[in-house]
Amino acid sequence: MIILKTFFIALLFSSSIYLEYFNINATFLNTFFGLFSIYLLLTITKKELFYTGFFIGILWFWWIAVSLQYYDLIYLVPFIIIGIGLIYGVLFYLTGLFKHISYRVIALFLISFLNPFEFNLTEIDVNDTDASGSKIFGKIARYYYGNLILDDITTMDDEVNKTFNFVVYADDNKELLPSNREILFNWYENILHQSIDGNNSEFNVSRDYNSSNTLNGVEVSVIEIKDGKITIKVKRNDSSVDFAVIHFMSGNLRWLWYSKYGDEYNTSDGSSCLNHFCFSVTWQNPNEYSGVGSGEFNGTKAK
Repeated sequence: MIILKTFFIALLFSSSIYLEYFNINATFLNTFFGLFSIYLLLTITKKELFYTGFFIGILWFWWIAVSLQYYDLIYLVPFIIIGIGLIYGVLFYLTGLFKHISYRVIALFLISFLNPFEFNLTEIDVNDTDASGSKIFGKIARYYYGNLILDDITTMDDEVNKTFNFVVYADDNKELLPSNREILFNWYENILHQSIDGNNSEFNVSRDYNSSNTLNGVEVSVIEIKDGKITIKVKRNDSSVDFAVIHFMSGNLRWLWYSKYGDEYNTSDGSSCLNHFCFSVTWQNPNEYSGVGSGEFNGTKAK
């Protein structure tokens, strides 16, 4: 019985979050459920406060555990969810140590300023398997979608260096962007991107957009990553090659992947440019260009 009662209170307390998720904008309901849940928190026992806090912690912060799937730690999800619930259960239990209503009101008010799972990442080092950096707890984290903007290359030179931009997306709240330089519509240059945030040292060169159709005679390397830009060196060693596709095959660029078609990031054998970053290089023969060459000139001399 205590489980059902405290879960019901936790649902009331969290109702505004889930109503908004389902696009139910009912101010009266939010106000009623909020005030009623606070009344119940002021009147239930310490034991019931623990279970209520346990369920509130899970309902509010379950998503933290789900994010572990991106680090191949899915087996830890139930333990993290239970751990979150226990932390909030203890916090709410402490608000009921004394029966006096004034104590509980003050304790619940103070607990609203304690946010163990909200944080600000001021300096973050990210790769495909790890995240670390300087953290200031009690703050709010702002996240942006990232991307790498690649363009195809047409050249007459056997060796060419090309610079591409790392970007972040924002259609509002642009005051915290790393740069106000807009590369594409709502995509802004990420000058804070460094090598540790996503580099690529694994390239496949293919004759078409399938990474498995490998092509010899072309070398690719990274010259540098600096100020939110990556400079790639492409060198043709075989003059008979006139077209090549350069595939970025590194897993630590996964977090930057954005596909308007919804295709998942994939660098396995047989994957294509629909699944990972790539660009093409087309080499043109100088003789294909029209112009004045050497030889006889027949015409009328200008006067």
